[in-house]
Amino acid sequence: MIELPNLKNTTLMLSSYDVDSIIQPLKKYLSIECFGYGRIYTDNTHLSLCNDAAWMELLYTKLFKHGMCRKGFDTYSSGYGLWDDAKDQTCRNALKDHSGMKNGMTIIRKSDDYCEFFNLASSVDGVNASFFMNHLSKLNGFADYFLEQADDLIVKAQNDRECLPSCITSDKNESPFVGLRTAHAGSDDFALLLNGGEAKDRCFMAKSTQLAHLLASATALSMREAEVVYFLAHGYTCKEIANQLKLKTKTIYYYADNVKKKLGLNSRVELCDFYWNHASQ
Repeated sequence: MIELPNLKNTTLMLSSYDVDSIIQPLKKYLSIECFGYGRIYTDNTHLSLCNDAAWMELLYTKLFKHGMCRKGFDTYSSGYGLWDDAKDQTCRNALKDHSGMKNGMTIIRKSDDYCEFFNLASSVDGVNASFFMNHLSKLNGFADYFLEQADDLIVKAQNDRECLPSCITSDKNESPFVGLRTAHAGSDDFALLLNGGEAKDRCFMAKSTQLAHLLASATALSMREAEVVYFLAHGYTCKEIANQLKLKTKTIYYYADNVKKKLGLNSRVELCDFYWNHASQ
């Protein structure tokens, strides 16, 4: 558990609006309303991000011993944990009481340096265990999308590792799920879901050139920089933009960073907000 005063100034508590902005496509297209990201390091420190700050306050002040981040790095392996299969249902029941979320799933990705968690929940009856398993590739695509869009937030959240409670490692590293599913799932181009699928992709590309030209004409941005802004605002990752524009991924990162410097922006969220505010004028 953690005392509330120590929690209030963390990136976790201050970034819920930004996280909610990033997950709007998840809400719109898949009816998943609550999202949380966690990362446990090999030293058993961790960070968290969520679009619901009130839920995070409840979790860390009242329910931490029941949460995913209470267990150590060695507990986990990559896979998919349906909340129906969770051994401890305390947090799930509390979240349902808090915001009506009925069903959920956790995507777990483990590397040598840390283990990542993508927690997805919905209050919609049809978004159940079968729904999650049937949409694994799209949800994996969203996980990739989130990591890129939230890169600046994740860097800031590194500071939270000093004040969030360390993971507990004295429970014999028992998995929190009855059975962790390891079904193979690819990572769909999430941007195609955002923009209506492959049938509309050619039309979207033509429109991107037209609107990017207008943006470049009205700002100090080059045409290529304006194109990158357009694609980022429409949910494309830097890798996907590189594929569309036939450039290297690192070149897209360079353009995105240069745009932020020119416009005095600090994050990709602000960059996307700039585009949509400008587009609405």
